[in-house]
Amino acid sequence: MEFDIIGDAEKELAEAADEIKRKWELEDIIVVHRLGRLEVGEVVAVVAVSAVRRREAFEACLEGVDRFKAMKSIKVTDK
Repeated sequence: MEFDIIGDAEKELAEAADEIKRKWELEDIIVVHRLGRLEVGEVVAVVAVSAVRRREAFEACLEGVDRFKAMKSIKVTDK
């Protein structure tokens, strides 16, 4: 699979991270994504959060992954 940027992915990720941080009252959040050719099963993105309560941390991570998968500024093609 090939992952390419077709828009302002960094801005879109930063905005999503800010929204998730406020919604779940997190201490911090970071979303890292990879680009280029990746084989099936390779890590595409990492969402890491710090929170006082673990439930909020896990929910925020799930939302972060969902938001990453829905991004319009990253194009995924099968090659």
